[in-house]
Amino acid sequence: MASCAFGQLACLLFSPLAETSSILQGCLSKTDKKRNHFIFPWTYVLKTAAFFILIIMAWSPTQGATKYSLANFEEGDYLQKYLEFYIEGDGEHRSLEELINDQGVAFETQGSDQPRFPFSEQVHWGRLKIVNPLLETRTLVFESQYPPTQNLDIFLIHDSNVTHIQVGHWREKPPDTLSFRLPALPLSFKPGETTLYVKIKTKTSVRFDFRFWSKDEFLRHSNESNSMLFIWYGILVGLFFFNLFLASLNLDKGFVLYTFNIFFYALAQSYIYGVAAYYLPMSSSPWFSKVFLACFPISLIWSISFSRWFLKIPEM
Repeated sequence: MASCAFGQLACLLFSPLAETSSILQGCLSKTDKKRNHFIFPWTYVLKTAAFFILIIMAWSPTQGATKYSLANFEEGDYLQKYLEFYIEGDGEHRSLEELINDQGVAFETQGSDQPRFPFSEQVHWGRLKIVNPLLETRTLVFESQYPPTQNLDIFLIHDSNVTHIQVGHWREKPPDTLSFRLPALPLSFKPGETTLYVKIKTKTSVRFDFRFWSKDEFLRHSNESNSMLFIWYGILVGLFFFNLFLASLNLDKGFVLYTFNIFFYALAQSYIYGVAAYYLPMSSSPWFSKVFLACFPISLIWSISFSRWFLKIPEM
């Protein structure tokens, strides 16, 4: 019965596509003898548009946030699909207590496995309910995968007890923070239900990219990630000095443009991947972060200049 109903629905939806093709061909040559104008098949166009709208709605993720059970924990679990969000209005500065006690505050899901928000100085809140069905406390590494977040507050609420942790580029690292280019720290979850609140206040785009790891697996993951970045930056550094050497031998405009392009591109990438914040302590200041963000448009300008020079080279 279900397959029959699905077949009927498919025929109903796909029929406009087949009909529209033939009818459009007929209407292109069909004119009104009295008014001599083109007769457009609005009915079939609307059916076709409705078909595509239904397809888009069917493929778009609409799942709601559910509780995250530690019984189903897997290494590197992404937490985005379990999160609910609330964005403060202009001029709002809510504390956690005000947020919880205000009945008018409604957390909503974004309907995406990768929730991202545009550039904003508004405070963004995320809420995640975690269930530990075990009889003992479970400790996992909480990793934030978006380094440009300058101010990140983490609240753990269990049986009315609140644990507050502050991390981010513009803050001192907590004592138990793991040594890594991304914010990562161990969080303990007692038996029962724990509510995790995440508060993000930043001057860049906002992303809630969080993962859970066991400590041993996180160390392996961080070592592999750092090794890949060392190879990547080794290539960039090699290209930079190679082109700098060529520019010193021949002060051609192309070598100079390409050298500056690599330099500013590497600086911009170091900010995005958290390398600058990890190896350069001064990058924690607001003005230094703005300098690194400015490397993106500067790198783009040098890249466009090099491309313009390259396209003007006469053929050999």
